[in-house]
Amino acid sequence: TREILGTATSLPLADRSVSLLFANEVIADLSAVPYSPDRPAHGAARDVEERLRRYRIAPHPGAALYNLGSWIFLEEIARVLAPGGVAWLSEFGGPDEQPEETTQLDHPEVSIHFGHLVTIARALGLVARLEPLGECLRFDIGAEQLARHSYEALRARDRKSTRLNSSHQIIS
Repeated sequence: TREILGTATSLPLADRSVSLLFANEVIADLSAVPYSPDRPAHGAARDVEERLRRYRIAPHPGAALYNLGSWIFLEEIARVLAPGGVAWLSEFGGPDEQPEETTQLDHPEVSIHFGHLVTIARALGLVARLEPLGECLRFDIGAEQLARHSYEALRARDRKSTRLNSSHQIIS
């Protein structure tokens, strides 16, 4: 392996040079831009407007967030992916849900409109397949699972139990 410093929206890699690209829980951290077709577009909103036209994506009615950073990342993937290469992206979102800002752990993220990503990927000449993560991993999404805070609570309980047990020493 080698270390490369760069950004997802400007990959410091040669064209057609990557055979496998794996991005897990990355794209919701990239920029999301508010845009309304009813108002004049400025700055990054103009980039959203231009890509909506280029990729023939119908804008949401009224003001909405658009995953511009993930769109640019996808354009970069199309540029650096070698013939026969594979890119795998995973994130929270849906095929037709309007992106929403939420807090994940300690920072804000914006859910992904995967329908837009599939449309853009295909327009860029990529073969795109949308597969729910549960099906991909053969995971029962309906089964009860411990959440991060549950694990933290169990760890705290275990630490407390260990301290109590270590203070009650038996001498024989």
